[in-house]
Amino acid sequence: MTPPSVPLSHQAEIIKLADAVSAFSATSGERISILVEKNALLLLHWLDYLEKYCLTQSADCLLLSAKSSLREVDACLALGLMRPSILALRCEIDLILSWLYFKDHAVEWEHVNATGNGFKLKTELITYIGTHYQKFGKRWGILSQIKKRKEEDPYKLLSAHIHLQSEHVLPALGELHELVKNADQCIDCAAAVYEVAEYLNDILICVYADAWHALPQPLKTSIEERFITPAQRKEFFV
Repeated sequence: MTPPSVPLSHQAEIIKLADAVSAFSATSGERISILVEKNALLLLHWLDYLEKYCLTQSADCLLLSAKSSLREVDACLALGLMRPSILALRCEIDLILSWLYFKDHAVEWEHVNATGNGFKLKTELITYIGTHYQKFGKRWGILSQIKKRKEEDPYKLLSAHIHLQSEHVLPALGELHELVKNADQCIDCAAAVYEVAEYLNDILICVYADAWHALPQPLKTSIEERFITPAQRKEFFV
């Protein structure tokens, strides 16, 4: 029976990890950070608009934290830390969906903060949105037919990496520095930034389409360019 290898000292492991992070950020960090920002533009436009015009004094911090989560994605990928970026990406979805509910439910939000109970699951939030925004389902169906993202619901893919219930997503680190992935892997992960941004964009457009003329032009253009026929556009806004 082969004896286990002698582990490196903690100090040596930390030095190797720091060296790996430093080397990655020096060679690939800037271009990956630029790519993250590019892929997140739709969400950045939404966060700016919602923060300026749609805060209700209830659960505003959820919306502001979504911006922080995006910064976490940027920072982690710029350092080659792919797995933490996946968690931060899923947090963006949780935070935006939760805000759409709690912004109009101040009593429930106070209860959550006072007791730690009353959080809403993603499925509950989607059901709430579909029930209380009567045009949501029809609009979502149209946008789903003309989506640019690969995943209908990127939340499911991100959750698979977090819940670790498939051998394809299990971590297998031998040493700490192996947490730093290669540039190609992080570029692939940065593509998920767009997946999440468009997914949230479509949810928010379906909620706020009645205020179409007040929305930032880049958001309107992103939808207009996806409509295939005038009839499809007309049906979306009816």
